[in-house]
Amino acid sequence: GIGTGQRYLIEGTAFGAVYSLLGMLLAIPFYLLLAKELDSSFSPSLSWLWMAAVWMAAGLFLRMLVELSGNHTGGMGICFLLLLAFMIVSGMFIPLSFLPLWAERAGRLLPFGRWMEAITAALQGSALGTQAVWLLADMLVYLLLGVLFTKCREHQGMKKHYFAFLSAQDGKTEKGRRE
Repeated sequence: GIGTGQRYLIEGTAFGAVYSLLGMLLAIPFYLLLAKELDSSFSPSLSWLWMAAVWMAAGLFLRMLVELSGNHTGGMGICFLLLLAFMIVSGMFIPLSFLPLWAERAGRLLPFGRWMEAITAALQGSALGTQAVWLLADMLVYLLLGVLFTKCREHQGMKKHYFAFLSAQDGKTEKGRRE
C-alpha cells in the first residue's frame, strides 16, 4: 500500500487540480466577457493559462488547511476565516493606505496578494516572472506542509494506540497479580 504522505500528495494534488479546473471554467468566460464588452486592460492570451497555477496554489493551500485542522468541517471554518483575514490585509476591502502599517506589511507577505498580482499580470498579458516562481514555491510549500501535518497526525494516532495498548496490558498484569 501507499503511505500517508504519498496518499496526501495524491489527494492534495487531485484536489488542487479539480479546484484549478473549476476555477478556470468559471473565470475564463467571465474575463472574456469583460475583455470584449468593456474597455478593460484584459487581453486574451496564453498568459491566461497562468491563472490555473493561481487556482492550483489556492486549492493546495485550502487542502493543507483542512489537513491541519484534522477534519473537513473545522478545515472549512479555518479556510473561511484565514482567507477573509488575507483579503482584508491584502487591500481587497480597504485600501492598503488606510490599514495600519503592520497590516500592510503582513498583506505583502501573505499569499493572497501575490495571487491577485499574478492574476492581474496574466489577464493583462504580461509575463509573470517572479510571480510564477512564487506560485510554484507556494504550491511546493503547501504540499510539503500537508504531508508534514499528515505525518504528525499519524504519529500522534500511533502513540495514542500504543499507550492505550500499554494501559490495557498493565490492567491485565494488575488483574493477574490480584488473583
